[in-house]
Amino acid sequence: IGFTDYNKLQIDGPVAAVNDIAPLANKWAAFGWNVIEVERGNDVYAVSGAVQQAKAKLGSGKPTMVILHTKKGCGMQWAEDLGPANHNTPVPAAEAAAAIITKAMSTCAERTKAKTGTAPKKPLPCLNI
Repeated sequence: IGFTDYNKLQIDGPVAAVNDIAPLANKWAAFGWNVIEVERGNDVYAVSGAVQQAKAKLGSGKPTMVILHTKKGCGMQWAEDLGPANHNTPVPAAEAAAAIITKAMSTCAERTKAKTGTAPKKPLPCLNI
């Protein structure tokens, strides 16, 4: 099973403008691969589902390529806003801390909802970072 992180950006700009490789799935298929595309490539549940699909194809005699349509910098708005300019960009300390806290609080809220069936109305003090 192989994975392609297809965020459609490169250091010189959008891939389509610099050296277009679309349709990428057709290229992998032409080389004899099974192809699974994940439109929400930043979603771990969608990726997990694709891995399960790929495992089901293990006996097919062909390798499987999972193409993850991702958003570069997903989850960190400052990085998303940079687009191609976020290639090799250091993460500012304040942004890193804010991202960790936001993720921790989001994870905590998700756990609370899973256990109780109700999401908390305000942030919870259960940061395990």
